[in-house]
Amino acid sequence: MMKRLGLFFMLMLWSAAIAACNPTNTPSPATQTAPRSWIDAPLDESALPPNPIIEVTSHSADLLHIVQVELSVNGQVVQTTPNADTAQTLVLTKQQWSPPGPGNYTLMVRAQNSAGVWGDYAQAIVTIQGAAAQPSPAAPPPPFVVPSATPVTKPGTSAPTPLPAASITFYADAATLVQGRCTTIHWQVKNVSQVLLDNAAVAASGSKQDCPKQTTTHTLRVLTLDGQSVQRTITINVVAPTRTFTPIPSRTPTATRTVPPPPPSCSGTPVISSFGASPSTINKGASTTLSWGAVTNADSVEINNGIGGVATPGSRVVSPSVTTVYVLTARCKGVTATARTIVTVIQPPTPTRTRTPTRTPTPTRTPIIIK
Repeated sequence: MMKRLGLFFMLMLWSAAIAACNPTNTPSPATQTAPRSWIDAPLDESALPPNPIIEVTSHSADLLHIVQVELSVNGQVVQTTPNADTAQTLVLTKQQWSPPGPGNYTLMVRAQNSAGVWGDYAQAIVTIQGAAAQPSPAAPPPPFVVPSATPVTKPGTSAPTPLPAASITFYADAATLVQGRCTTIHWQVKNVSQVLLDNAAVAASGSKQDCPKQTTTHTLRVLTLDGQSVQRTITINVVAPTRTFTPIPSRTPTATRTVPPPPPSCSGTPVISSFGASPSTINKGASTTLSWGAVTNADSVEINNGIGGVATPGSRVVSPSVTTVYVLTARCKGVTATARTIVTVIQPPTPTRTRTPTRTPTPTRTPIIIK
C-alpha cells in the first residue's frame, strides 16, 4: 500500500513539472497588432437602387477593444463613429451615407483600438443605379425606295403603268447600348403587301422597345406590290458596363500616438434587459444556448461558471453535466445587478441489478453397506 501511494505522488509531481514547462498559449493583448474589420452590408459588387441614404453595416474586432470606426467613400472620410462601450472586443457599427448620384463607389471601413492603432481597410465596391441621361431620339433616316419592276396596264389605258415604288424606313434610337439599357426600334413602310419583323407579321408602321443582353441583329422583310422580297437590318451592339476602381489610400505612419477618448461613464444600478436559456431542460450530454439582451449603464458584464466577460447583447452554447445556475453580473463603479437562469440536467436512469437466487445443493445419499 505504501509503495502505491509513493508511486501516485511521484506521478503527480511529474505531471505538474510538465504543465509548468508547457504553459497554455493564450494570446495576450500585446500580440494583437491591429483591429480587423469587415463590411456586412452592402456586399461587394452590389447594385443598389437610387436612394438618398445608404446604411453601411460593419463589424470590427480586437483584443485591445475598439475605440472608433471610420467610414470612407472613394478615399474621403465621410463619418467616424466612436464606440460607446470600449470594453467590447467585437463591435457592430451602422453608418449612413448619401451618394451624390448614380455611379460606382468604393466603401472602406477601418477601426482603431484602445492603443491608438488603426486596422487595415475593409472595402466593398457598389454601383448606385439611377436614371441616366437618355439620348435624344435619333432622326429617322431617309426612306429606302424600291422602284416597281413590273408595270401593269390599268383598265381604259393602252400603255402599261408602273406600280408605285415601295418606301422603307427602319432605324433605332441607339445602335450601341450598355448592358441592361434599352432602345426603341421604329419602322414605317409604304406601298407593300406584307411586313415581317424578325419573321413575325407587323403593321406597316410601328415601334418596339428592345433591351438585348447581347449584340442582336433585327431584320425587317417586306413584300412589294409587284412581288419583290426586300429586307433591311439593324444591329444593336451591347457593351459591358465599365467600373472605376479607387485605390485604397496608403497609411502614413505618424510619430505621435492618438490618445483614445476616456471610456463612457456610468452611475447608479446597471440595467439588464434579459437573460435566459433555451431549452432550459436538457438530457445529460446535450447542449443549450444562453442568451442575454443589451445591458446598459454598466462598465463590465460577466457570467459565472467559466464564461467570464461578455459583450451585450450575445449568446453562448453550454453543456453542463449537472443542473447549473448561471448568473449574469453587471457592474457600474461597485454597484452590481444580477440575473439568473437555471439549466436543469436530466440524468440517465441508474440500471438496477437483479440478484440471482442461490441454488441449494441437493444432498447426496451415501449408500449403507451392511456386512
